[in-house]
Amino acid sequence: MLFLHDASDIPIDAMRVAQKMEMKVGLYLSVGAVLVSWAILRLYVFPVHVILSAVKDSGEMWEVFGDNGGTKSGVGVGVPSWGITLGYVIEVTPLAVLWGLSCWWYSIIVSKVLDEVKRGGEGRGEA
Repeated sequence: MLFLHDASDIPIDAMRVAQKMEMKVGLYLSVGAVLVSWAILRLYVFPVHVILSAVKDSGEMWEVFGDNGGTKSGVGVGVPSWGITLGYVIEVTPLAVLWGLSCWWYSIIVSKVLDEVKRGGEGRGEA
């Protein structure tokens, strides 16, 4: 999870450097890299591979920790079902919230890029 988010932050840093150095070509390339890397890593790979695997693998918690005898060998820890459900919620909810925030931030980035394109790339005149 950290690798996905760190990898998609590298183009953002490149965008900041290109903006400070007033390199238009570098800025355009890094903005494109930001849009592509966020779309692939944060909006596709993160939910499909990280969140979905957390949801699918949670079934094993019921087998190992369940209070109904546990695993096939009949050796279970005996954690009540509300405890397993709480653990599941604690594991999956932050991941889902992070994905929701990534969607929101991506929409903000896209809207800023579209505003800049509408203005013709002249910027706001801020230093």
